[in-house]
Amino acid sequence: MSIKTDFENGFMPIERAIRFINDFKNLDLENIEFETLKKLTIRYFPFIPILPVTVPFGELLYRARTIPYNQPPYENLCDFTPPAKKYQKNEFGRANKPFQTVFYCSTNMKVATMEVCKDYKNIINPKFEVGWVVIGVWKVIDYCGLLLSSLYNSDQVLNVREDIKSELILFQNKLNNTSDNKQSLPENTIAVTELLMKFFSDEFSKNNVINHNDYKISTVYADRIFSLPDNIFDGIRYPSVPMKYQGDNIVLSKNVYHNKLELVKTLFITCGLDFEIDDHIVTGILLEDEKIEGDKIVWKKETYKDNPEKNRSLTKEIDLKKLSKTFNDISNMDDRHSFKACIVLLKEILEKIIISFLVDHISQEDPILFNEINPKNKFSFSIRLGYHLGLLSEIEYEDLQIIKIIDDLYEDNPFDFQYDIENIEKQCLKLQIMKSKKTPAGLIEERTSREYFKINVTFLAILLNHKIEKIEHLINYDFKK
Repeated sequence: MSIKTDFENGFMPIERAIRFINDFKNLDLENIEFETLKKLTIRYFPFIPILPVTVPFGELLYRARTIPYNQPPYENLCDFTPPAKKYQKNEFGRANKPFQTVFYCSTNMKVATMEVCKDYKNIINPKFEVGWVVIGVWKVIDYCGLLLSSLYNSDQVLNVREDIKSELILFQNKLNNTSDNKQSLPENTIAVTELLMKFFSDEFSKNNVINHNDYKISTVYADRIFSLPDNIFDGIRYPSVPMKYQGDNIVLSKNVYHNKLELVKTLFITCGLDFEIDDHIVTGILLEDEKIEGDKIVWKKETYKDNPEKNRSLTKEIDLKKLSKTFNDISNMDDRHSFKACIVLLKEILEKIIISFLVDHISQEDPILFNEINPKNKFSFSIRLGYHLGLLSEIEYEDLQIIKIIDDLYEDNPFDFQYDIENIEKQCLKLQIMKSKKTPAGLIEERTSREYFKINVTFLAILLNHKIEKIEHLINYDFKK
């Protein structure tokens, strides 16, 4: 019997394959032993599908770890590597057995950060949270690169990842490769292969995880990949579930981590996570290492700046004369246009405040902070992010929330917007920034709602504008305090 025939005989008829896959989907994973499950997959599917991809030599990979608030960044190399067995959990991960050492990483910093911060939603604040994370940047040092199995053939992934479709087309073309107008593989073999590829891809893209036992099938696949003769495959590439599949994760075997990767940089970052707006995340680099010396990380004392000159030019305060002229111009507009002009100005100042703090987002070509994450409501997101990063006082935050409520009322009926409409006037008179300061007598008494709004927003804009270059970075933060 030829090798080819042996291979083809490893694929049952498509009807039976569908039935067995459905049986696997309905298994009680909590009450089936891992080894029993693995033997069942080998018995029914002796060949597992593999779509090979390569991570080339020199490529950078990112591994993240959260740290407690107000704590210094980790200083030991072991804090950037997989935890020792005594610190590992007696639980399945997406690609690891209990107490098994594997190396989880991501293809960019933002994905790595979201992977470790995803549980904040259930632990601290279900709406918005700020996290503190250290990142290890690892370089592929094997000249052959890393050979991975790619698992993306899931409908929910392909709906958002156009870049993956071309890979799958190439894979399907290889399966359907013809020679002398004859298929190199039978139609049944191709159909079962694609069916299995989708089944295991769905397991790696699973987002409705109740407990760690739900990872058993994806772990079986990983275990079989890592058990192939000669360790031919280094690991698996799969989409990031917390990033709604818009990013890539990689899991590597312990042997690969030891022999094919090198830690080349460490970063200490802060991140703002908005769980209300489709799990958006914004990251900002605070510190970077000065050097990696043996098992020790030596951190720079200065706050990270991508390009100080460029940073100053992009985050400089809005000229006060320009600000004053802007509000004089606003006074001459009708209610509808004056209000939207105020909102545009506040949005600009808020973005500049946050940019001056989250400096890794500054780009000379495109300094707009939110182009990459594109939250549904940039104004609301800016307010929450600025507040939770400590850039806004309680009163500033509350007044901006009131202004956001007025903005929502505007959006409900923009063409009939007037400051003296009852529900809008009520919100305008709630503004308190001027009342909280020592204001000249008569400045805010007996004012129309329009005048009261303009006075408060003018003062708020000046206060926020003044902060842009006054933000206290962690350069003065005493980690040992």
